[in-house]
Amino acid sequence: MVRNRVARRRERGAGEMTASVRSLRVRQTDVARASGVSRATVSRILNNCTTGFSVTPEVRARVLDAASKLGYKPDLAARALRRRKPDGLIGWLGWTYPEGFSESFLRTLSAELPKHGLVLSPTFLPPETDAFSVLPWWRIDAAIVTDVTLGDPVIDALEREGIPYITVNCERGESGVAVRMDDEGGMRQVCRHLLALGHRRIAYVERNASAMRSHASVGLRRMVYEDSMAAAGLEPVRRAGGQPWVADERGELVRGAVLEGGATALILYSASAALFAYDALLCAGLRVPEDVSLVSCHDAYPLQHLGKGITAVVLNAAEAARASAEIAAQIISSPGERHMDRLLPERLELRGSTAPPR
Repeated sequence: MVRNRVARRRERGAGEMTASVRSLRVRQTDVARASGVSRATVSRILNNCTTGFSVTPEVRARVLDAASKLGYKPDLAARALRRRKPDGLIGWLGWTYPEGFSESFLRTLSAELPKHGLVLSPTFLPPETDAFSVLPWWRIDAAIVTDVTLGDPVIDALEREGIPYITVNCERGESGVAVRMDDEGGMRQVCRHLLALGHRRIAYVERNASAMRSHASVGLRRMVYEDSMAAAGLEPVRRAGGQPWVADERGELVRGAVLEGGATALILYSASAALFAYDALLCAGLRVPEDVSLVSCHDAYPLQHLGKGITAVVLNAAEAARASAEIAAQIISSPGERHMDRLLPERLELRGSTAPPR
């Protein structure tokens, strides 16, 4: 059968392959026959070997052209079993929001990793299932993790298996490397913006306990809000007990923070909190920003499309992806070395939801 398959390829030529023949698994021996060189030469060219090996540009081009026309694809799993050194297979463990940070991050990551000779192996797993605690069954040389919290089973599994990993916008374990967002700096930009507009009654709004994750930004944003108000000589607009307002409790938010508390501006912890607050204000007959200004600490779809657009802090997902790819390349090339965490700046995107108080 193999003899017949090769014979058919010889008769038709690599440039006249039919769709049915393309669908067959192409091996390096097939590429070698089509290009007139040995399988060992094909292997070295396709694996970009340079140590102790040289070949003319013409031969290299002929092999690559034959591989392309035959539709050759490397068997990464088999190669990983044959070789002991890392092949650069990077597992991404996370889940995505439509038009969210993870979606933009993954799109850029898939473009950046190949620049370092690395291959992306994404694993999409929803956080509400037990499956997220299970690592891929295939071997990965390193992992990039998003959307988990410290103590998540996936972090414990990576630590236990000794797999190098990078966490992005979430906390790492002892052996991981973190690419963090400067949530403190982003919140300071929000507070400075509202104070510069002249707001003196500013309330900070989160989500309910079930929707809030154990993320470092929770404590940081509360701290910066309190510090910024104190530095300006102002009292925070708090609910009873001194806790932040909750966007899920829409009636209490509008009545307590705005109508009774006199808040002229609301700082929202997340994009979902901003959506709830915006809807609550509109339902109460209040205008944004004429009556109340809104700022979200996290930009996500569809905030830019609500009304005149919600002013929000932008987390640079593309830059986080580039940093993650660079660190992954360093991990592969320098195993055992300790690599430094990275802190990426956030940017306040001014839109139409903020204005001076009336």
